[in-house]
Amino acid sequence: MKKKKNLINDCNLPDPIFEALKIDYYEKAEQESFCSTTELLMPPKRFWGLKKIYKMHYHENYALPASSQVFSQQGHMVHSFFESALGDNKDYIVEKRLYHPFKIGNKEYIISGMFDLYHIVREILFDYKNMSISKYNRGVGLSKFYGNAQGFDKYEEQLNIYAYMMEKSGYPVSEIRLLICLRDWDTMAKKQQPSLPDSPYTEVTIRKWTEEELITFISSKIEEKIAYEGYLVNDIPECPSEERWERLLAYKVFKCDSNGNPIGSALPGSSKLETEEAAQEFIDKRKDVIKARSVIPDITNTQLGYTIVKATSNPLMCMDYCTLSTLNKCNYWRNRKLEEAGL
Repeated sequence: MKKKKNLINDCNLPDPIFEALKIDYYEKAEQESFCSTTELLMPPKRFWGLKKIYKMHYHENYALPASSQVFSQQGHMVHSFFESALGDNKDYIVEKRLYHPFKIGNKEYIISGMFDLYHIVREILFDYKNMSISKYNRGVGLSKFYGNAQGFDKYEEQLNIYAYMMEKSGYPVSEIRLLICLRDWDTMAKKQQPSLPDSPYTEVTIRKWTEEELITFISSKIEEKIAYEGYLVNDIPECPSEERWERLLAYKVFKCDSNGNPIGSALPGSSKLETEEAAQEFIDKRKDVIKARSVIPDITNTQLGYTIVKATSNPLMCMDYCTLSTLNKCNYWRNRKLEEAGL
C-alpha cells in the first residue's frame, strides 16, 4: 500500500482530487546514500532543514497544504504516461535508480539518482519536465520580459549528474534531452505566440559536460553541504536569491540618510533602470552631483545623499514550494513575514 501524505485542503479541491494528491509516489532508495541528486542541488539551509524534518514528514503536526502538491502531481501523471507506454519497449530503460561514490578527502559520499528514460540503441538520456509556457520561454530565450535566454541550468546540472552515473554503470550517454509537456499550451496560445511548439509536447537538447566539469561541480556541492553538517538550521546562511527564485525587476535610485538607508520613494525617472551602471549614470548626471564632484572628485554616492537599490520580485520558492517555509521552519522566511507585518 502506498504511503499517504498528510495534507490540508487549503484550496477547496474536490474530494476525489484531494484524496489522490495524498498518495506519495516517491520511491525510497534501496541503498543508503548521502543524498539524492535533487537534494545535492539544494542550498545548504534547505538541504539540512529537510533532512531534519523528513522523518516527521507524515506526522500530523506537519500537514502540508494541498496547493503545494498540485503541479508535482501533474508531473507524476506525465511520468506515469510514459512508464505505462514504454515500460515493455525493449529499446528503452524506464526509471532506473543508480548510485555512485564521490570521494572528498578521505571519505566517500554516495549520491543516488533515478533517471526517467534511456534509449539503449541511440544512447540518449531523456528526462520528462512538466512546465508552463512562461518557464519554457525563459529557458529557450523567447521571453521578451526576461530578455536573454536563462537556459535550463538546474536541469542541465541534474541530468549531467545522471549521465555521469549512467556511464559509470555501463550505460553510455551520447545525448541528453528534455521531453517537455507544456501544461498550459492550447491553440490560442500558439496563435498568439507562433514560436511555440506545434503541440504541448516538445524536446530540448541539453549540453553534456566533460567529466572534469562534472567532478568539479559535484565536489563543490558536497563540500558546500558538509561545511554545515551538525549546524542548527537557523545558523546556516540563508539561501541565495536565485535559489529563492527572486527575479531582478529593476535598479532604483533613492535619496538616502548618512548610513545609506533609502528615504521615501525612488526618484522620478529612476524606477525602471535595467542595470546598476544605468543607475549610477542617472546619479552622475544630476546637477548637484556634477557640481560636488567638480570640487571633490572621489565623493561617494552616500556622502552625496544617494543610494542604488536592487528591486527583486517575491521569493516564489519560499512562498509556494519550500517545505521549510510551509512548515515555518525557516528563520529567513519567518523574519521576512514579520518585517512585512511591521513587527
